[in-house]
Amino acid sequence: MNHYSSLENTNIEIDFFNAAIGFEENQALSKKQQRSKRMGHARRAIEKRRESKQLRSYVNEIWLQDSAQ
Repeated sequence: MNHYSSLENTNIEIDFFNAAIGFEENQALSKKQQRSKRMGHARRAIEKRRESKQLRSYVNEIWLQDSAQ
Protein backbone atom coordinates (compact mmCIF):
# COMPACT_ATOMS: atom_id res chain seq x y z
CA MET A 1 0.00 0.00 0.00
CA ASN A 2 2.94 2.30 0.64
CA HIS A 3 4.14 1.84 -2.93
CA TYR A 4 0.68 2.82 -4.25
CA SER A 5 0.66 5.96 -2.08
CA SER A 6 4.09 6.95 -3.38
CA LEU A 7 2.97 6.37 -6.97
CA GLU A 8 -0.17 8.41 -6.37
CA ASN A 9 1.88 11.29 -4.94
CA THR A 10 4.19 11.16 -7.94
CA ASN A 11 1.22 11.32 -10.31
CA ILE A 12 -0.21 14.28 -8.41
CA GLU A 13 3.16 16.05 -8.59
CA ILE A 14 3.36 15.39 -12.33
CA ASP A 15 -0.19 16.66 -12.84
CA PHE A 16 0.59 19.78 -10.82
CA PHE A 17 3.80 20.36 -12.79
CA ASN A 18 1.97 19.94 -16.11
CA ALA A 19 -0.75 22.34 -14.97
CA ALA A 20 1.85 24.93 -13.94
CA ILE A 21 3.64 24.66 -17.27
CA GLY A 22 0.33 24.83 -19.15
CA PHE A 23 -0.63 27.94 -17.20
CA GLU A 24 2.68 29.64 -18.03
CA GLU A 25 2.32 28.73 -21.71
CA ASN A 26 -1.21 30.13 -21.74
CA GLN A 27 0.00 33.33 -20.07
CA ALA A 28 2.76 33.73 -22.67
CA LEU A 29 0.34 33.10 -25.52
CA SER A 30 -2.14 35.58 -24.05
CA LYS A 31 0.57 38.25 -23.80
CA LYS A 32 1.57 37.65 -27.42
CA GLN A 33 -2.05 37.93 -28.55
CA GLN A 34 -2.55 41.16 -26.59
CA ARG A 35 0.64 42.63 -28.05
CA SER A 36 -0.44 41.64 -31.54
CA LYS A 37 -3.84 43.25 -30.99
CA ARG A 38 -2.22 46.49 -29.73
CA MET A 39 0.13 46.54 -32.70
CA GLY A 40 -2.81 46.07 -35.07
CA HIS A 41 -4.69 48.96 -33.46
CA ALA A 42 -1.62 51.17 -33.68
CA ARG A 43 -1.06 50.23 -37.33
CA ARG A 44 -4.68 51.05 -38.20
CA ALA A 45 -4.46 54.38 -36.36
CA ILE A 46 -1.32 55.30 -38.31
CA GLU A 47 -2.98 54.34 -41.61
CA LYS A 48 -6.07 56.35 -40.71
CA ARG A 49 -3.93 59.38 -39.88
CA ARG A 50 -2.03 59.10 -43.18
CA GLU A 51 -5.27 58.73 -45.15
CA SER A 52 -6.73 61.75 -43.37
CA LYS A 53 -3.67 63.88 -44.16
CA GLN A 54 -3.69 62.74 -47.79
CA LEU A 55 -7.42 63.45 -48.15
CA ARG A 56 -6.99 66.88 -46.56
CA SER A 57 -4.18 67.62 -49.02
CA TYR A 58 -6.32 66.58 -52.01
CA VAL A 59 -9.27 68.62 -50.80
CA ASN A 60 -7.06 71.66 -50.33
CA GLU A 61 -5.65 71.27 -53.85
CA ILE A 62 -9.12 71.02 -55.37
CA TRP A 63 -10.33 73.95 -53.27
CA LEU A 64 -7.42 76.12 -54.41
CA GLN A 65 -7.95 75.13 -58.07
CA ASP A 66 -11.67 75.95 -57.88
CA SER A 67 -11.10 79.29 -56.14
CA ALA A 68 -8.41 80.28 -58.71
CA GLN A 69 -10.82 79.80 -61.60
